[in-house]
Amino acid sequence: MIRILFVDDEPKLQLIIRQLFRHEIQYGDIDIHFALNGLEALDKLKAEPETDIVITDINMPEMDGLTLLSELQTLKPSFNPALTAIVFSAYGDMTNIRKAMNAGAFDFLTKPMEFQDVKITIAKASEHVRQIRNSLERERLVKEALRKANKELERRVKERTSELLKANKALQESQKSLEHAQQIAHIGSWEMDIVSRKIILSREIYRIFGIEPEMTQDEIDAVIEGAVHPDDRDILWEAHEKLLTQGKNTSAESRIIRPDGKVRYIRSESGIFSDEAGKPVRMVGIIQDITRRRQNEEKLKMYAQELEDAKERAEDANQAKSEFLANMSHEIRTPMNAVLGFAQLLSPLITDKTQKTYIEGIRSGGKTLLTLINDILDLSKIEAGNMELHHEPVNPHSIFEELRHVFSPRISEKGLHFIIEMAKDIPNSLLLDVVKIRQILYNLFSNAVKFTEKGHIKISVQNIPATNNKNCVDVIISVEDTGIGIPQESQEIIFESFRQQDGQSTRQFGGTGLGLAISKHLVEMMGGTISMTSQPGKGSCFEIRLHDVPVSETDPESETVHHSDHENIFYEKASVLIADDIENNRILVKEFLRDTNISYTEAENGQKAVAIAEQTAPDIILMDIRMPVMDGYEAIRQIKKNEKLKKIPVIALTASALTEDRKKIMETGFDGHLLKPLQRSELLCELSRF
Repeated sequence: MIRILFVDDEPKLQLIIRQLFRHEIQYGDIDIHFALNGLEALDKLKAEPETDIVITDINMPEMDGLTLLSELQTLKPSFNPALTAIVFSAYGDMTNIRKAMNAGAFDFLTKPMEFQDVKITIAKASEHVRQIRNSLERERLVKEALRKANKELERRVKERTSELLKANKALQESQKSLEHAQQIAHIGSWEMDIVSRKIILSREIYRIFGIEPEMTQDEIDAVIEGAVHPDDRDILWEAHEKLLTQGKNTSAESRIIRPDGKVRYIRSESGIFSDEAGKPVRMVGIIQDITRRRQNEEKLKMYAQELEDAKERAEDANQAKSEFLANMSHEIRTPMNAVLGFAQLLSPLITDKTQKTYIEGIRSGGKTLLTLINDILDLSKIEAGNMELHHEPVNPHSIFEELRHVFSPRISEKGLHFIIEMAKDIPNSLLLDVVKIRQILYNLFSNAVKFTEKGHIKISVQNIPATNNKNCVDVIISVEDTGIGIPQESQEIIFESFRQQDGQSTRQFGGTGLGLAISKHLVEMMGGTISMTSQPGKGSCFEIRLHDVPVSETDPESETVHHSDHENIFYEKASVLIADDIENNRILVKEFLRDTNISYTEAENGQKAVAIAEQTAPDIILMDIRMPVMDGYEAIRQIKKNEKLKKIPVIALTASALTEDRKKIMETGFDGHLLKPLQRSELLCELSRF
């Protein structure tokens, strides 16, 4: 049985690993234990020193994986001598992986982990452990045999006069022990008198070469002489010549063909003894059957190639996924730019209630589609480990007042009671990622409103002092409703992606089943937990616990100017160059600029935009990213290299919501960026900065 200790600060990994190796665990092939950090792992290793394999994450609290590896090297003599370490870390974290390998790690895995990679790597490590066990056992047996032999030899020297018979018996027993050790280690010995050409072979030589006991000496000689594989004869001949001419010990690996046709791999070592005159008189050597080792090496090569192939496939799949998401975002957001933009322009112009309803339906449907796109992109970022937290001072009171402001119309429309209960001792400033907190609460509250037809929706907020830091608090937020509730059998899957409770009508309630999955991931990224209680027909309560939230001494910054305020700002006379290959997008921007004292010119691609900019020297340029002939990236590079144009602010118009695309936009030299579909208030707000 192979004993394995997994070390990772993500508790959910335990269920995944147990499920993955359920058959091996059931049949007793492996025994798996878990630890949440390096300190806990050391405690468990001290309690279970026979552990064979440690598989550890690099980045963990309290004690990280690199420190754990260092401790293992120091404490290894007190643990299992065959203890083997494997590390895993985020894809691309090669610096830490190299440190881990230099610190003694046997192999590594990258996150997100492929189950096949995990199995292959553990199989390799298990075989490595077995080899070490076998090697240690062989070494122990040989040492034990030699120890006994030496002990008996010393005793015979001391008592050779009176104990000769007893010494001879002990010598025979020692010889048997040595033969037994040779059999276990698959090592045979031979000795040849150079003068008489007489050869003495150990029993293990017979087994290695497939020599039958009933064979005559001539048959035995013929088997040994003809056993060497034709392709390896030169190797052994060179070693033999070196031994005879130079008198140096030799070592070689080759193949033999036994009488039964089986091919075995052997490792032979030979030496020569000379008399007092320096004349060679005797040759001795050992032959070890290394067939199993060579077979294991071939398997390891095969596993390594499979691992490399799987890695390449994963990288290709990840690249294809990124390209697909970027294209999907662009291809959907681009037409939605015109749909939502023109709907926004039409809305104040229409007075007929029916037509007004149609327009609002278009806007609502478009926003729903954008929400779906954003949810899919968020989930992709989380799964790829690309989602980052940005902490800043936040006033929790303002967040919940914002919730009241946003959801009050919908709650009033359904005739529900809206209750907010906040503890009086909630700090006025906490260090949180306000965007992620807002997204979590919006998801939970949107679901509560969606599934509640009568009764109330209540938000409760309280805090308790953190146990480990006096400058931190644990924040507890609960969202309670009196809606349809969730059956017990559906509660276990409700936080999974694209999952909704059985019987939930998508036609009636809508949704994709992503909101709760994303919320759970975001809460866990913040070091918190999310749980729920529910009764069908009575309602549900979702509780968020955020641990060790720092209390900020800095007051949250208040936005003095909101987007809506830019509708009333007077803009100085200015000129804008609009570069976009889609005419509807250019028309939309022009309509947004109506009555703003801002004039405009147009370009259908980046090449024309650069040319027009050189001719007209606009005050600001709005530049689409994806355009024919010349895209926005090449256009901005040419503009920034042009002495006449390089100081003109250029704002990117992009239909990609991917973080890496936004980073590329800013790194390329753009002075700002706007995400399609454009909002008039956002456009005017961005223009006002310049």
